[in-house]
Amino acid sequence: MSKRKLVDVIALLAVFTLLSTSCWNYKEINEVTIVAGMAVDKLSDGRFLVTFETVEPSGGKEAKNKPQVIQSEGLTILDSIRNAVKVSGKRLYFSHTKVVIISQDIAANGISPVIDWLTRDVEPRLELYLIISKGKTANEIINQKEPSQTIKSYDMYNILKKQSSIAKSNDVPVFRLNNILATEGISPTLPVAELVSRGEKKVLEVSGAAVLSKDKLIGFLNEDETKFLLFIRNRIKTPILIEKINIDNKTNVNPDVSLEVFKSKTSLTPENYNGKLIMNLNVKTEASIAEIYSGIDFVDDINREKLISQSEKNLEEDIIRLIKRVQKDYGVDIFGFSTVLKSKDPEQWKSVEKDWNQTFKNLEVTVSSILSIRNEGKQGKPINIGG
Repeated sequence: MSKRKLVDVIALLAVFTLLSTSCWNYKEINEVTIVAGMAVDKLSDGRFLVTFETVEPSGGKEAKNKPQVIQSEGLTILDSIRNAVKVSGKRLYFSHTKVVIISQDIAANGISPVIDWLTRDVEPRLELYLIISKGKTANEIINQKEPSQTIKSYDMYNILKKQSSIAKSNDVPVFRLNNILATEGISPTLPVAELVSRGEKKVLEVSGAAVLSKDKLIGFLNEDETKFLLFIRNRIKTPILIEKINIDNKTNVNPDVSLEVFKSKTSLTPENYNGKLIMNLNVKTEASIAEIYSGIDFVDDINREKLISQSEKNLEEDIIRLIKRVQKDYGVDIFGFSTVLKSKDPEQWKSVEKDWNQTFKNLEVTVSSILSIRNEGKQGKPINIGG
């Protein structure tokens, strides 16, 4: 290659490099209104009422993002978004949106309109969370006055992340929800938010799970039930198990012991026993003793074995109780049993696929739990209080 051609090639590559570093969808910050979160309700006439929590960046040495709330109505969600320009004076921008709250009324009739807009529009990121509002409206959560200076949508996002890690709620980003909805046999669950009374104030609480049949809300799981749901679905991180251990029948000593879970693995194995489908569930858990409300010594081998055996039994009973309640009250597979069956025994799945919901309602599930105590914390033996 000649020296002149080499120079031309280098110059051309430099131009392409400069062009490729620019953002084709870049928006001047003063031309758009950044949406942190939104709440979707329906009015009595069937139109959508959408509430947006927006962020107005401010300059200066102590720059803060000031939250503002605007509302608009429309025949569709997109129509409501376009109508919001009449209030904000700017186009709404959704690349920084973290949560979308859906009212119970809308969820009971199907969340498909919300998902359809989210997945078609290029701006919302599919890592954001859909949350079901357990209350009269979804907008009351964003409109909550206390505390007034925080961005509630980002608060909810952070609460949900932390609550999920300790198994008090389940985080389901939109991309995962889409996968569940597209999979035959399994029904999704979504996180729940509500305003609860604490003295004279109402505070935001994110906990529990909403149960859906396809895309329609049919009920709720409480905080404890959600924890055992996550055990079944092998999505446990660091929850606390509080056990009341029967140490001595004669003296009726039943201390409360807090076990902090470090690691847990759940395996599901379908079995065909004499033509009957059985799902075998095995949970292996590692935990440490985090708290003891008594002077009982669990370093002692006998007491330690009682703690382990009773904790294993309690976890088995709690999981079975949840499965039976969901089978009886909701009749939809939120545990992913169908996915396991489809993967491990395709022929068996084909035989029950068309009537899976009925099969699920009557499915026999066996649960076995194996617990190992990793340590007893810094304080191995109980605190010795002199008389």
